Amino acid sequence: MKLVLFVALGGSVGAVMRYGLTVAMSRSFPDSVLPLGTLIANIVGCFVIGLLAAFAEGRWIPTMEARAFIFAGLLGGFTTFSSFGLETHAMIRGGSAVLPWVYVALQLVVGIGAVALGHTLGKMVGTSV
Repeated sequence: MKLVLFVALGGSVGAVMRYGLTVAMSRSFPDSVLPLGTLIANIVGCFVIGLLAAFAEGRWIPTMEARAFIFAGLLGGFTTFSSFGLETHAMIRGGSAVLPWVYVALQLVVGIGAVALGHTLGKMVGTSV
């Protein structure tokens, strides 16, 4: 039960962070044809999870509580894959033939690239500490 509370706490923090990012992107880029808040949240979340996974493979051994809070809670609440699916579906239903697939490609290619970059950086930093 204690781990569930850590996930819930982390999830609430992550969700508030995602909401703040989405609002900021909407205000900064009101004419964007892509949901930039979701895109950036997913890319940043992918990078951070790659970085922390690399740290966890090295010297940093997170407790079960830390793993629950950070990985399942904070990053789970911050990244927005379900929102990504809904927004892509809306673009498809809206009649756009190309834009949804550009968005999907950006999410997948850049997101996976961000995981790899974060993991590589984490390994480099982890070995030099």
